[in-house]
Amino acid sequence: MVNIKMEVDTGASTPIFKHILGREMKQKKYKHLSRKFTEWEYGPVSCSLYDLSGVDTIEENSVLQTVVYSSRNTNRHEMLCVEPMNELLQKKWEDFGACLFIVSFLFYLTYIITLTFVASYKFERSKALAQEHCSHFIGHMAQNYILLTTVYFLIKEGAEMIYLRLSNLHSVLVDGSFHVLFFLQSSLVIIFNTLCWAKVEGSRILLVLALALGWFNVLYYTRGFKLTGIYCVMIKKIILQDILRFLLVYAVFIVGFAAALATLIEECPPGTDCLYNGFSSAILELFKLTIGLGELDIQKHSSFPFFFHMLLVLYVILTFVLLLNMLIALMGETVTKISSESEKIWKLQRAETTLHFERSLPKWLRTRCKNGHSFTEVTVGITPDGKEDKRWCLRLNEVNWNEWDTRIETMAESIDEQ
Repeated sequence: MVNIKMEVDTGASTPIFKHILGREMKQKKYKHLSRKFTEWEYGPVSCSLYDLSGVDTIEENSVLQTVVYSSRNTNRHEMLCVEPMNELLQKKWEDFGACLFIVSFLFYLTYIITLTFVASYKFERSKALAQEHCSHFIGHMAQNYILLTTVYFLIKEGAEMIYLRLSNLHSVLVDGSFHVLFFLQSSLVIIFNTLCWAKVEGSRILLVLALALGWFNVLYYTRGFKLTGIYCVMIKKIILQDILRFLLVYAVFIVGFAAALATLIEECPPGTDCLYNGFSSAILELFKLTIGLGELDIQKHSSFPFFFHMLLVLYVILTFVLLLNMLIALMGETVTKISSESEKIWKLQRAETTLHFERSLPKWLRTRCKNGHSFTEVTVGITPDGKEDKRWCLRLNEVNWNEWDTRIETMAESIDEQ
């Protein structure tokens, strides 16, 4: 297992990793070094047994666990498509992952719908009272349900963040982004209830933020379905790669032009409306120009109207014409580039969810799930010390037409030579 873990940590090529997991020795005296054993073979079709010792998560510091949480390894989504990793994850998903995922999804959906309904209904009712008392917002039964569920999510997601932090902080930011959002949403709900009972004015803002963040977290459950999961992968990549860089550049432009335009505006006479009267109002008007809702009218109260108008035209060219069109082009390029790998990245996300659910199961149940029809304990030979070499293996039917075609050509050449 040392060789496999070194392969994962260094992020070397996937073919080498595939060779290590599928190493097969035909010679009897070296058979104990194999990790793959061919049970039967008929043409291009074969039934193989893959050794799961050190690979399955039933053991501590397994290869599967190392691959899934090696966030700095750029090709780990390709490694998970290597057998027996791919089939092992599929079996885990079919045995318990899909069922637990659906239960978790329905549980969270019930929670967020209840929170939304209670908040919206009680807020409408409280308008006539013009007060922010908790008794007007949340009923006793609904309040207890929401609080208990929120505490559960707070503890669960906090434990998951701590688990990811044991690997490295990068894992929390990359693999645990949704867990951080779940934790933040739960914290906002708890803080809101605390401030609400203390009758702190403006506590409603925290609940509004928690509701918006809670519905955004529903996107986490798209990874359970292939169609929406692949689509969510593309959205996440576009946000983190293209939109984030666009916003950084755009912030420089809008702050610089807003400061310049606000400086050119003289003090507005009483009763008049100046669009660029102050830094904050200038930023708002420039943002409207970026999305096509602003106006390019020359300000009457500007010190230099012509120069003021030229700055607006230059801003529109740099942002609305240049930056936005560049953003659209980059997003199209990103979608094209990751479309071939989106399914593998989605499988990686589903693998993270599967391992997350597996850790919540007791060890005896995880062992029971392992005793399926595709998993078997076989004796592959005798160890060097004279004992039976028993391995826990995954049975997998494979079809390899490329190798079969090579054999056919070799057989044809041998016949011609004879």
